[in-house]
Amino acid sequence: MFTQTHQIAGVTFHTQAETTFPFQDAFAPFQTNARASDVRCRAQVVSLDASAMLPLTLPPARRISRDVVFSREEWTTPLLRSPLVQHRLWASLNQPEHNRVELRDWAVTLFDFARREVALFHTLEHDEFLAQCYVGPSLFAPFLPTFDAMMLHSSAVVVGQVAALFFAPDEGGKTTVARTAPRAAILCDDQNIIRQTGNAFVVHSTPWGLYHDGPRAAPLGGMFFLEKADRFELIPLKRTEAMAHIWNEHASFLAVLPKHLRVRAFDLVCEACRAVPTYRMRFPKDGVDWRAIGAVMERTASNVTSRISGET
Repeated sequence: MFTQTHQIAGVTFHTQAETTFPFQDAFAPFQTNARASDVRCRAQVVSLDASAMLPLTLPPARRISRDVVFSREEWTTPLLRSPLVQHRLWASLNQPEHNRVELRDWAVTLFDFARREVALFHTLEHDEFLAQCYVGPSLFAPFLPTFDAMMLHSSAVVVGQVAALFFAPDEGGKTTVARTAPRAAILCDDQNIIRQTGNAFVVHSTPWGLYHDGPRAAPLGGMFFLEKADRFELIPLKRTEAMAHIWNEHASFLAVLPKHLRVRAFDLVCEACRAVPTYRMRFPKDGVDWRAIGAVMERTASNVTSRISGET
């Protein structure tokens, strides 16, 4: 049995799997020997031996579909006929408000938010892909609102004492902007976690990106929504626009959450956008004005850092 434990944004994630695979080097700085864990993931290989398969009876199937499953594209996956998978599925019906199931043709993922556990059942043929998923964002991020935190598709750079978050779709310039920062640390250029501390937010790096500075954190100082242009410009953005952008960008992750955690995630997004300045940032390649970015965050940096230090 393969086991490994990582701590990301102060949340300890324990992985247990039946097959051994190498984690990427980026995960090494986040590895911990902590015995206790906040979230547990167990991956199990399922045999598709026809002689062991059970029928999927319709009444329970309909109830699972109605109360638990959030992805029905692969409702006919043969894994649902496995005795091991069916046992866990039926058990999840005892607390449908705390359970979610994701279906694929080669995997069934069960999220138990009450026990903070995720069970991943998969076929042996998909080990190579699953090596990236056992501790991937899709398994870790759904539990973060429980800890007043949320993973954001963004790049984060420490400027002075605070962190700037940059939002854009893939290929939208997040990594490009981060790499131009002078004398600044890149927390991570693709996935970062914000975690609420009292009335302020702290940005934490993650291992999910091309560039990161290991386990490091800084108070959130500003949010910038990127647009490629011929010249650099910072345009104040309404809080409601910033909130809508973040919410829509993370729709696939939010679909996993039960109602109470989706409400908490929404509150976190709203409160974060109210806590710091938000800007639409238009920029040309290699033409980022870091003095301007630092200046708009400087107005809130002292207040943010003092609130956090006063609450710790």
